Amino acid sequence: MKKFTFLFLLTFIFAGQFTFSQVKIKGQVQDTRSQPLEGISIHILNTNHGAVSNRDGNYTMAKVLPGRYTLIFSSIGYVSRTKE
Repeated sequence: MKKFTFLFLLTFIFAGQFTFSQVKIKGQVQDTRSQPLEGISIHILNTNHGAVSNRDGNYTMAKVLPGRYTLIFSSIGYVSRTKE
């Protein structure tokens, strides 16, 4: 029983380190008149992380490792934009 408890605690400690080293990327997508845009696809270049803006133009990408990223904003009928 002691061995199982030790392994469980050790696993919990390491899992906590990976959990706490992640960040969220969030923001709002607006048009040129500062109106929120719904349904805009946002993804991080060269990754599988992505999100879609809600009706208020807000988006959130959770569980992203800290770092510097290039975001790509795209939607049908709009010109794609890139933001670092």
